[in-house]
Amino acid sequence: MWIGLLCLLATMAYTFYLKKQKKSGGFTGKRWTVVYLIELLGLALSVGAGLDDLWNGSGRLAKNEPGEGSYTQELQVSSGIYEGEVSLEVPERQVSEKEAKEMFLQAEEEIDKAIADGQGAEGVTEDLQIADAYADGTVKARWEFSDDAVAPDGTISWESVGEDVIVTATVSLSCGPYEEIYEFPFSLCAPDVGSRAGFERWLRAELERQDSTKGEWILPESVSGESLQWKKEGENGGAALSVLGLVSMIAIPLAEKTEQKKEKKKKEERLRRDYPSILSKLVMFLGAGIGLPESVGRIAEDYAQRQRKRGIVLPGYDLLWQLRCELADGIGEQAALEHFGNAAGIKEYRKLSLLLRQNQKKGGSDLLLRLESEETEAQELRKRMAVKLGEEASTKMLLPLMGMLAVVVVIVIAPALMKMQGMG
Repeated sequence: MWIGLLCLLATMAYTFYLKKQKKSGGFTGKRWTVVYLIELLGLALSVGAGLDDLWNGSGRLAKNEPGEGSYTQELQVSSGIYEGEVSLEVPERQVSEKEAKEMFLQAEEEIDKAIADGQGAEGVTEDLQIADAYADGTVKARWEFSDDAVAPDGTISWESVGEDVIVTATVSLSCGPYEEIYEFPFSLCAPDVGSRAGFERWLRAELERQDSTKGEWILPESVSGESLQWKKEGENGGAALSVLGLVSMIAIPLAEKTEQKKEKKKKEERLRRDYPSILSKLVMFLGAGIGLPESVGRIAEDYAQRQRKRGIVLPGYDLLWQLRCELADGIGEQAALEHFGNAAGIKEYRKLSLLLRQNQKKGGSDLLLRLESEETEAQELRKRMAVKLGEEASTKMLLPLMGMLAVVVVIVIAPALMKMQGMG
């Protein structure tokens, strides 16, 4: 316990030190939360172990209440004769005669309620809902019935039931060393043809009247003046497939549209990541007095060489290569730059295209200054994107970490909870 407390205090002191020094120590707020959760869990387990040690010295083992069963307790013992581990099976507490009578009464009330729930106005019309234990499992029950139509598990063979019949149920109840017999009668009433059990009983009787030597049964056309329509289970599978096809017709395009949106978003993020470096290289070449077509050509050629060597694909530079090809093919700079901005489809590239087209059309000496200003904004955008990606990565890492922590908690706490349950 003291080790857990000291570790927690040390963690708190280190946190206070980093906060005072205005440092992060490589930890974000979420990671600090995980650290403190681990520390608090360790402290809780240490306290539990301390209480367990305190209990071990009391020399008493608590028994479970009747119906809860026995449990095995592992102990450490030390003496001048023997020192080591021992294993004891602690039985549940036996009930007294007074408690047994109260539990028998509770069990009989539960049995009466279960039988009453399955009875109609004229008697029992469905299988009996019986159990082999009552009164929270403290009273064991063994059932017997005077009529073979009722099985020991409460299932009723309605084909064996002719007219209404009175059945006696005999329930042997036991609670610890005490036993009691509980008997009661109930009426079996043949189910109405409007219920499943009654209809199956009527149908079976109708079919058994037919010639058993024939190779088929002729299903009846009516019952009680009402016509019957028959079909085999599963014959509507074609309809189900048709509905599935209709659902697929709607779902597949929606899924494709969602996937296209995801791909478009990913492409836009990659274009934004490429934008600062493209802009930086343009500023460098234009600042050196190199014209726009040649600057674009040099940047695109450098990217092509890197792509051949490393196999990298950068969508922003792909657009720049397309611009270089259009300029080389003799397409006017205004048209090529407009194609460049529209092909990207995001505001950063459209803004760059507009700046370059305005300079080509109107001229002026402030292009470099405006591009440098745009480069500063682009670098800030790049930093924000890096922070966002870092936070997303941290969140994604946090989920598996919490899963691992949950597994550790289960592995460590489960034995302690079993011990505590055993003590209770």
